[in-house]
Amino acid sequence: MKEEYKSAIAELISVYAHIDFLSMEACAKRMLREEGREAKLNMALQVEEERKHYLLQRERLAELGVSMEDKIPIDLYNRVRDELAEMDWFDFLTCLQVVIEGVGIAAVEEV
Repeated sequence: MKEEYKSAIAELISVYAHIDFLSMEACAKRMLREEGREAKLNMALQVEEERKHYLLQRERLAELGVSMEDKIPIDLYNRVRDELAEMDWFDFLTCLQVVIEGVGIAAVEEV
């Protein structure tokens, strides 16, 4: 694999790994606010899905021989995670899908 191609792929994987970890943490915080066991169990499944994505991406980076670097400044990361967790259900789902995935799409365009 060409080095420039490897570098671009690693950059994209790293960005998406951080986005999935952020999503995982936001869902975990949100789970605490849910009422009812079924709602909590469903949110726990989403946490697990985001965990799986993150671990696969981290594994792929290791295969490429690339260490993961923080892509989102910690203060922004914490603010986004905390604000997501406090939103009502509809806004939470909308932001989780549109805003966070939008960050990934914008990152792809930069690479």
